Amino acid sequence: MDNTQQTIFELIQKKRDELDKKDNTVSWKKFIGDYFGRVVKCFLGKEIPKNYQVTEPNAYITGFPVEYDLLIINMDSEPESYTQSFDPKDVHLGMELKMNGIYGSRKDLEKNNQKVKNTFDIVKKEHSHINFVYLTFSEVTNPKRAGSIDYLKINKDVIGKDYGVYCLSDSRREAITPDLENQWVDFVQKVNRHLVSK
Repeated sequence: MDNTQQTIFELIQKKRDELDKKDNTVSWKKFIGDYFGRVVKCFLGKEIPKNYQVTEPNAYITGFPVEYDLLIINMDSEPESYTQSFDPKDVHLGMELKMNGIYGSRKDLEKNNQKVKNTFDIVKKEHSHINFVYLTFSEVTNPKRAGSIDYLKINKDVIGKDYGVYCLSDSRREAITPDLENQWVDFVQKVNRHLVSK
């Protein structure tokens, strides 16, 4: 297994444990999601070609009202004044990041995944050079109980038909399971294949 995936896993788990020990009445979910995005930005930025950069979290593609967790843009790109919005010609890849995947009841799960896919599709329709990926820190996958929902499989069935879907750990087992061991490497390869094809 790639050391980067293990390092990211340990960083997130350590931060979660640290936050769980705090005596708070407010959830840390938004904070840990932001932390995950910044960890991905840091590690991914080291693995892409030097003529590209990863934006700060919560970026926009000019002309679209959709917030993306991270974008990969040309190294010399600057956002529009007073925004984190980038010209589509400078954007090469958008990312949706989740800490714990996309959830919902059985009947709403495909619809919830479709919403994410739709945010990719609206840009792709007008700017075919921009690709997208979905990365989650943890997701329910390969459930032990018969009849349980395999959330990652549904992500792949809906979003993965047209875009990359990657998961770094199994949320029920709180571990990087053997079937997920190379997800970071696969994610980086997908990103870089798109960037070098430009």
